[in-house]
Amino acid sequence: LALLNTILNYRTDLHLARLHENFTWSRQPVVEAMSNATRSFSQFGSDASDMALKQMYMLVHRQGVVIAFSDVFLVLAVLYSVLALAVFRMKRPNMAGGPSPDAH
Repeated sequence: LALLNTILNYRTDLHLARLHENFTWSRQPVVEAMSNATRSFSQFGSDASDMALKQMYMLVHRQGVVIAFSDVFLVLAVLYSVLALAVFRMKRPNMAGGPSPDAH
């Protein structure tokens, strides 16, 4: 669990950094999303732009966490696939007092 938590924290930070790089005022979709969010919060007066910025930050953070969980699930899928294949390499244990399965 500690390893999974470490992977989750590391990957969350990585994905948040990548998402923040693309969340700039020079990108038209970001400007449009901020305008729409500010407009939807206009009933709160001068705090509308701050609320819209906080809303956008929370959206980016949520997406980063979702992608990080996806990475953790991928690690778990690979781990369990390797363990499932390892089952075929296992040998049966010797029975107490009985013949060895390899004694033929």
